[in-house]
Amino acid sequence: MPQLEYEGQSITTHAGETVLDALLRVGTNAAFSCKGGSCHTCMIQCTEGAIAERAQRHLPSHLTRLGYFLPCQCPATTDMALRPPQPQDLVTTCVLCDASGHARGRCLLRLLSQGV
Repeated sequence: MPQLEYEGQSITTHAGETVLDALLRVGTNAAFSCKGGSCHTCMIQCTEGAIAERAQRHLPSHLTRLGYFLPCQCPATTDMALRPPQPQDLVTTCVLCDASGHARGRCLLRLLSQGV
């Protein structure tokens, strides 16, 4: 069975188990919410090993290039080295296109992301 390395722990996966289920089974602090691939809360980074294509669907291309994936959608097929998301990878450069007053004292901002 494939081995996962995560925050100093070595985890042996079970047959048919997702990476997220393996992380949770051994008590890691892996974040999660829906377990269905919709919320992206569980997103982590793989620094070594193979990622199932479906585990990277709907993620921005700059994150997939860096090895990010949804462990709730990924069975481990090879040994993997994993780490939590890195704050610098989650920053998106953008330009303020418009700012205007809005009802109840709120401000409406329109932003355009810059080629990430």
